[in-house]
Amino acid sequence: MTNLKSTYKNLWLPMVLLLTVMIIDYFTPLYVAVGVLYSSVILVSLRESKMRIMILAIIATSFIVINFVYFNNIIEHPHWVFPINRLTSLIGLWVTTVIALNYKQVVDKLLKERTDYAETLEKIIFANSHKVRKPLANIVKLVELMEDEQISDRDIKEMLPLLGQSAAELEEVTREMTDAISSKEYNRELLSPSI
Repeated sequence: MTNLKSTYKNLWLPMVLLLTVMIIDYFTPLYVAVGVLYSSVILVSLRESKMRIMILAIIATSFIVINFVYFNNIIEHPHWVFPINRLTSLIGLWVTTVIALNYKQVVDKLLKERTDYAETLEKIIFANSHKVRKPLANIVKLVELMEDEQISDRDIKEMLPLLGQSAAELEEVTREMTDAISSKEYNRELLSPSI
């Protein structure tokens, strides 16, 4: 129920605009190319889904065609301007629709790239806070112990394999983070905050 309510809430402006343009189109003289205003419905609905944009374009197309058929039948002397105005309206509407759909496709792609980028950053942050800190803390502690003046050479020799193991763990985590970053190619311009 909430989803249906939000659907109607999102579509009220394009639908009101569509009906307003239809009424203006109906009462405007035939030689005025008011039908091009139907393109504004598509521009207002850019935040809608591709399917809704297509539906609005089809409804607008049907209004343009109905208007043409209705007035073409009632005027006594058909004028060449009227069909040209209707054709111009249809072309303008569908060019705007194609541009809007391409825009939606680009925006969807950018949002997906941003989501992937954020997920990669989360993985790196997790690796940094958990996987890097442990071997690094081990290395720091072992170095501190080795610097102690009261430690014997035999104890230092016992600590060296532990130091090597921690260094190997740190190298592995660093390689994993580098692979995670380099496996994805991100366009810095596209990932800037302004869409």
